[in-house]
Amino acid sequence: MTSQIKDLNRHGFFGNDSVLMESLVHNILEEDGIYWVSVWNTGLFRIDPKNGKRDLFSFSNNKISCLSNEFSDDVLLVGTWGGGLISFDKNTYTYSEYTSRQRSFNLSNDFIFSIHVDSYGSLWVGTNGGGVNIYDTKRMWSKLILLHENKVSGRENSVSDLNKDKNGNLWISLLNNGITYYDLNAGKKKHYRHYKSSESKIISNAVFKFHIDKNEDIWVGTDLGLCKYDKKLDAFIGADLYNKNIIEDGERIIYSIISDDNGFLWIGTYDGGLIKFSPSSGIIKRYKNDPKNPNSLCSNLIFSLLIDSSNRLWVGTNKGLAEYMPSTDEFTIYRYDVNNKNGISSDRITSLFQDISGKLWVGTSDGGINILNTETKQILNYTSTDGLSSNFITGMTHMDNDSVCVAAIKGMTIFNRNTEIIYSYTFYNHERRFTTNPVIIGQDCFVGTQEGVLGVDINYLLSFKKQEVPVKIRTIGVNGNNTPAFKIDFKKTSKYKYSENNISFEFASMDLSPLSRPYYVFMLEGFDKNWINANMKNYVQYTNLDSGKYTFKVKDISNPYPEPASFTFIIEKPFWLSMPMFAAYILVLAIMTFLVFRLRQLFQYKIANKKLQEEQKDLISANEQLTVLSTVDELTGVGNRRLLDTVGKDLWRKGLDNKQQVSLIMIDIDLFKQYNDLYGHQAGDNVLRSVAQTLQKNLRAKYDFVGRYGGEEFLILLYNSSACDTMKIAEKLRIEVKNLNIEHSAAKNKILTISLGAYTSVPTNELSYETMLSFADTALYNAKASGRDICKMYTE
Repeated sequence: MTSQIKDLNRHGFFGNDSVLMESLVHNILEEDGIYWVSVWNTGLFRIDPKNGKRDLFSFSNNKISCLSNEFSDDVLLVGTWGGGLISFDKNTYTYSEYTSRQRSFNLSNDFIFSIHVDSYGSLWVGTNGGGVNIYDTKRMWSKLILLHENKVSGRENSVSDLNKDKNGNLWISLLNNGITYYDLNAGKKKHYRHYKSSESKIISNAVFKFHIDKNEDIWVGTDLGLCKYDKKLDAFIGADLYNKNIIEDGERIIYSIISDDNGFLWIGTYDGGLIKFSPSSGIIKRYKNDPKNPNSLCSNLIFSLLIDSSNRLWVGTNKGLAEYMPSTDEFTIYRYDVNNKNGISSDRITSLFQDISGKLWVGTSDGGINILNTETKQILNYTSTDGLSSNFITGMTHMDNDSVCVAAIKGMTIFNRNTEIIYSYTFYNHERRFTTNPVIIGQDCFVGTQEGVLGVDINYLLSFKKQEVPVKIRTIGVNGNNTPAFKIDFKKTSKYKYSENNISFEFASMDLSPLSRPYYVFMLEGFDKNWINANMKNYVQYTNLDSGKYTFKVKDISNPYPEPASFTFIIEKPFWLSMPMFAAYILVLAIMTFLVFRLRQLFQYKIANKKLQEEQKDLISANEQLTVLSTVDELTGVGNRRLLDTVGKDLWRKGLDNKQQVSLIMIDIDLFKQYNDLYGHQAGDNVLRSVAQTLQKNLRAKYDFVGRYGGEEFLILLYNSSACDTMKIAEKLRIEVKNLNIEHSAAKNKILTISLGAYTSVPTNELSYETMLSFADTALYNAKASGRDICKMYTE
């Protein structure tokens, strides 16, 4: 490289600097007549031959091994030997250094060998001993805001709620560590914690919800009640008019708060129902679930509240959506019904939001988004099959006049209301669950996670949504013989013989980034009625296709504009169904006697019927496999809600026909929410699996069935079981779960327990399956009200 410097110096690039004349040059880049030259252990030179000007830029490590100007027009990437990667702005001459010591966007190794930018804009950085590092521009656009460094059981940064004040600053509530105030402009944070001393800034460190009313007063819901921010004391003071008038523990834990135009607060609690509260006079009224009144509140566990533009109050619970009717002081209830495709998709309502058109967006924990027209009551449902990053929605907000920003536990979705186009983004540089609604402040979007707050540059995010990454069909198999796609003319319609009716397809997304997570859906037009969700599976096979014309389509809905790849083919009719053969049949049949014709017809019928039966068996077997996959709860291994509804109604009909008793046992894991808060969701998942397996192995083998009803609730179905036998079974299950000796510090005896509600009767036309289910649910409610860890039988 020394000779290169000498060649440059003929043009006066380095003048008479003898040190540079003998230096080692690793890289020379030329852009519009400007030269960028890296000199080992010296730095980066910018040389302008026109005026002879040369500028030297030095970094913390000047052992520059490689340069690249392909990533951005304004940025020069500088790889160093031991100092990581440097992003140098060619306009302002400022730079940022990225090393292995950073919390986010950190390298695996600080010794850089090479830099490459692929056709999709992703940056590939080769290191010495640390492999390849990829900066994926379609996914890595966020920054993590860590709240503090104090460790609190490993969950100090788990965010439970976000809100912004009129000055555009963030108020961040932490699940177990109080409140943090974040001044975005100044970059300063202020913490409010509970201490045993008199200097305590808040009544409890377990904070669940913020609400800033029209007077800019800040109300906070905790596990010990309600508090309000006092500007003079700069502290959150308990609201005595609420906290000292609590009549049961469930009212103390506050999950949601909203205020109306009259200045009243509506407070949603954990197992304590809905409370109307006046800041000046105290609690005005309590609304609770009454199993005997279908117009009462559908559940006492409330996750979310919303007052819409027409001053209607909406309540999201763990057992459906409720609309408050002021004229009757009662509620209209929206529940999940497996037979109603136009209803809400789940009973567990996690978040509520109203867009600028007045439509109500209902987020659920397992059914995606429901968009409710509040006037016509029509409901549209969107799930992960439609492009959402997850069916567990944590919150929603306006992105702009046309778009709504939707946060789910696995990522963020931008939903265009007009075109119904969904852009899903998963943040692979911060693989942690989202926990809150998104908050837009200026050009940044903030969302809470289990380890802090993520800040997203909206303009940067939206700039990539028009990138199209196609899906390609790689191979096509006919009766097991695979042909590469490049040997097939996709513009023409391929034709196959009648016997070549087993067709398979292998496909792949053209996104080459290792961080890509393709989400395939496919359809065979002429066979499938709807798109089929394949998730990350990239292979599909169709067997015994009938003759006809088909078009196979596949697309990757993880990309913003998923254009499907397609292949059209025809399976020809068998020769015996061709027109010449039909003419021959007619001639032969005209000559044959009626008896011969009848015998031949019977013989052909038997052959066709046998073949049809074999094909039906194959289809039934395939459908049974698909049914198992769609009816088993993935976490616990027992039946899911869909299978429960089917088995329960079948068992009810069997009892009705045979006049036999049918029993239902509704089971709830006691204080499961507190268990999750104390031990984490991973431990909670383990408990769900243990309880489900314990219930499964302690049932009678022939007719009994157990399934996950939802969340921490299970349902057991018993056939030909008397009330006495049912209570014995329920009591055995209660004892078996208790004998698991799972630690639960919030429980009465420090051991995890279950509560059970049962109902037994002979089904009649007047006693529907749904009514029996509601009676069992009422018995469960009575068991929980009696102190939990008990079995109760419903009696009229």
